[in-house]
Amino acid sequence: MKMKISLIFCVIFFALLVNGSDKVLFFEPELVTIQKYESNSVKISLANDNNQSVAINFTYGDENEVYPTTDIIKLLDHIQIGPLRNQSAKILIHAQEVGHLVIGAISNDIDIPFSDILRVDVIHSSFLNIIIQIVGWIYFIAWSVSFYPQIILNYRLKE
Repeated sequence: MKMKISLIFCVIFFALLVNGSDKVLFFEPELVTIQKYESNSVKISLANDNNQSVAINFTYGDENEVYPTTDIIKLLDHIQIGPLRNQSAKILIHAQEVGHLVIGAISNDIDIPFSDILRVDVIHSSFLNIIIQIVGWIYFIAWSVSFYPQIILNYRLKE
């Protein structure tokens, strides 16, 4: 009996997890890393069917604030997508300056939540980015290992 209740609970939880999404727009991919002065395309599609096509304008900002413009990428033109969810549009992102950016969407036709965003990271070079990550992990490991001599000394003094 307990097994059946657990199984039913898991099925309901999984169904809520899968269907509980309040997304209106999908950006594919949701995170784009581009080198300065290069371009990358992103696919935008509707999460659900709509009665009419949807006009979308883009907003720019970071995690906390929205700005009317940005220097990090070339400003995006408004697009028209839909009305069906399998219809999509591609936008081309041209990187101009190094930095992090969150691109959101607004529309008069549908209510788009702030959680439907595209994250853009513009970097100097991929090689430099890899070196930075390697140095960061080496620093983290060295910092973690630095605590072990004190632990070993305390253990020996306790004996």
